[in-house]
Amino acid sequence: MGAGRMLWPAVGGLTRITVAVGGGALLAGPLGLGIDGQFLAVALGITAFGGLIASSVRPGVWSAR
Repeated sequence: MGAGRMLWPAVGGLTRITVAVGGGALLAGPLGLGIDGQFLAVALGITAFGGLIASSVRPGVWSAR
């Protein structure tokens, strides 16, 4: 936030919500996993968020001042 680079955190947040809600609906409903499917979808959502954030952080992001 302080670096003025909010694109990837925002994309990661939207991806997390999309995977958790969409995946939860798919896993719990048509695939019949119930509450276990919901928990799996939330876990996959936070994993996707972490992966996007980790891949957006690279050496040299913070400029030396």
